Amino acid sequence: MASPRQIELFNKFYSQYKNKADDFINKYGAEAPKVMYGRAMKLAKNTMDKENKQRIKEMVKTALKGPVEEEINSAEFIQTRNPVDAEKNPIDVVKMDVPLLIRMMEYAKEDAETDMDLHAAAENMIELSKEDRILNMDDYNTIISPDEEKQLDELVKTVMSKLKK
Repeated sequence: MASPRQIELFNKFYSQYKNKADDFINKYGAEAPKVMYGRAMKLAKNTMDKENKQRIKEMVKTALKGPVEEEINSAEFIQTRNPVDAEKNPIDVVKMDVPLLIRMMEYAKEDAETDMDLHAAAENMIELSKEDRILNMDDYNTIISPDEEKQLDELVKTVMSKLKK
C-alpha cells in the first residue's frame, strides 16, 4: 500500500516521463507505458526511503543533543494555579492504605472485565472518600461491587426470614 506521499511523488515522476513519452516509445515500443509506470514507482519509493532516512537522522540528532525542556513545569503549575471553586468543580481525592492500593491494582490487572468496571470502582472510591477518611481493605467489596453487596444482603435477609418461618 502506497502512502499519500509516495503517490504524490509517483504522479510527479510519471508526469515527467509522460512529457518524454516519445523517447520511451522509441526505445521500448508497446511496453513504454509499463516501463514509465515501473520507473516512476521505483523512483517514488527510493525518494521516500531517502526522506525517511533523513527524518530519522534528524530525530537521532535531536535526541543526542540532550533532553528537551519541559513546556510546563508541573510542580510550578500546581503551586501557581488558581484555587478551584469547590462548589463548581470539586477535586476528587481518594486516600487509601497500601494493602488496598495493591489489591486495587491487582483488580485492575486481573479481575476487571471492562473499562466500565474500573470507572465504577473509581466512582465508588470517590464516593467513599467524601467521608474524609482513609479507605482500607474493609471497603474493598463496597468499592468493587456495591450492587452485588446490596443483593447479597437482601439474599441473606430473605434466607434468614425463610429459616425463621
